[in-house]
Amino acid sequence: MQRSTRALSFGLALIALCVAVPSNAELTVSKLFGDGIVLQRDKPVNIWGWAKPGETVSLEFAGQRVNATANEAGKWLATLKPMEASFDSRDIVIAGNDEKLTIKDVLVGEVWLCGGQSNMAWSVGGSLNPDIEIASADTPAIRYLRLKLVASHEVQKDVPLEAGKGWRPCVPEYVRDCTAVGYHFARRLHRYLKVPIGIIDNSWGGTMAQYWCSNDTLKQIPEMKPYLDDFNASVRAWVDGGEQAGAEKRHQAALAKWEIDRMEALREASGITRKKYFQANPQVMD
Repeated sequence: MQRSTRALSFGLALIALCVAVPSNAELTVSKLFGDGIVLQRDKPVNIWGWAKPGETVSLEFAGQRVNATANEAGKWLATLKPMEASFDSRDIVIAGNDEKLTIKDVLVGEVWLCGGQSNMAWSVGGSLNPDIEIASADTPAIRYLRLKLVASHEVQKDVPLEAGKGWRPCVPEYVRDCTAVGYHFARRLHRYLKVPIGIIDNSWGGTMAQYWCSNDTLKQIPEMKPYLDDFNASVRAWVDGGEQAGAEKRHQAALAKWEIDRMEALREASGITRKKYFQANPQVMD
């Protein structure tokens, strides 16, 4: 399996997805922006979330105050001007008409996306000399976010996260689950640039390159047509077969058949064993 260290310094200028939300939606911000986050230095930083359609949302951070208006789908997007790297722990304050959100302990530095297969998902706790690496981790300005593995045929509204597992510092209490490749890369970058480092781990073992591309991108590559045809056929079969409920039904039927086959095999093996025993010991029949 070839290592895929597709680290992209993307400055959190990610695409904010527009989806319909109820008109009485509460003020929220994408799960990507949690306590302890590192924002990209020297680039405009997009921050987004959801509110009531038409609601004005204000955002304050590092001396900047910007406003945004939620569109008809309830999505709002605010853009901070480029900022210098900073180890100062500051808060982002987001306010709507009646609600206020605070994102605490925010740093500004370098942000990298770590995507790949199992060797990128390989954690510090499973790497060489984990006891030494974990005990000696003393870089609270290196922080990581590990995304939950979620497969979907549709573009998701927000990033998937495990409950209670947001941005975490690379210190002994938390570093065990950090991607080992990303962690050692971040340490070197941290020492060289002397700025905070944020790494977002979106690795999934066994994934192929095309899993990281949109269908629109793949359709432009002639060599990908057989792959897309097979994939679409599999999706149709999954839907026609009853999706999750159908899969569970087939699974139970397969288990029942396996149990019957197992019992038949045991009976057959037992009969063959007895026959061979009496053939080898004819005196027993006398």
